Amino acid sequence: HWRTTPYIDRVRMLHVPESATRRAMLENRQVQAAEIALKDWPALFEDGFTLAPETTNTVFAISMAGNYWQSHHPTTGEPLERTRDISKPWVGDPFENGDTFDPDTPSMQRSKLVREAMSITIEREAINDTILSGIGLPHHLGGIWADDPLFIENQDRWSYEYDPDKAKELMAEAGYEDGFEIEWYGGPGNIEIFETVAAGWLGELGIETTFDRQIYTSWRPTIVNRTNTDIFGCCCYGLPTWPLEWPQNAANFPGGYNTAQEFDESWESFDRKSNTTDPEELEAAAVDWYDFLREWHVWPGIVQHPGGAVYDPDAMEWEQMRPFHWMRWSGMRSFEWIRLK
Repeated sequence: HWRTTPYIDRVRMLHVPESATRRAMLENRQVQAAEIALKDWPALFEDGFTLAPETTNTVFAISMAGNYWQSHHPTTGEPLERTRDISKPWVGDPFENGDTFDPDTPSMQRSKLVREAMSITIEREAINDTILSGIGLPHHLGGIWADDPLFIENQDRWSYEYDPDKAKELMAEAGYEDGFEIEWYGGPGNIEIFETVAAGWLGELGIETTFDRQIYTSWRPTIVNRTNTDIFGCCCYGLPTWPLEWPQNAANFPGGYNTAQEFDESWESFDRKSNTTDPEELEAAAVDWYDFLREWHVWPGIVQHPGGAVYDPDAMEWEQMRPFHWMRWSGMRSFEWIRLK
């Protein structure tokens, strides 16, 4: 093995879709480790099961999709043809008055008010306490974990305080005091967290949500070809000083993944990080990027929770994992470090 010589000869991976079945198999010692629903963790830990080391975070955040604010491809200079559908209250068009980028166009300022209103009408603490059993953390800003030192250092200006009264004032100022309708891509899986956010928006702001439950493979082309203008849950990023802003600009167009948003600030941050190894410069680029996200409310967070495998310490030792920065892959990895008892 390219990293280390494994302590075991063979790993058998089973595809078991139902979390309740995975838990039962773990409790009955039919398997030694499994991905387990977060709500089942406390009971399993009480029974002596253990969380594998080097866990990552699963993040729930919202892409305010449709905000394609770049006019030219950042590497080729070619003009970009984008539809900026300002009939969607959260979408702004900085070229509404001509070919020059203008952050003060009517749709840019109106949509900014709407996005802020939506961002401060999310009960992050309550969602963490009720749905995640308090195991997670409120998450405020896309692309950076709430327990990251950089976020903690800047949390006073990057956090969103729950304030539905202010949100109603913002909606009225934007001209949407009676709310509006949205479509939200949630995928075919469990969307309880998204449904809770939507219920809050409906109760406080009059925003009615319809969830798009199609499978990811049929929905993905809309973000690759930059035609998507409906919000969706997004996205799993790595560490804040890594140059990972590329999903929010046009650099990988045509053909690349995108969050249905394109910003010059994203490319500038990516370019700065890609061309330096100086820690202070990397941090400065990250701070500028997150300041932009917070100012324009284009990627508000909801909650985050640890992701990792739960295993049987009576059957094996799993005391080491290689560090891993990408959030989506969770905890079933680094099998070469397992020692059977």
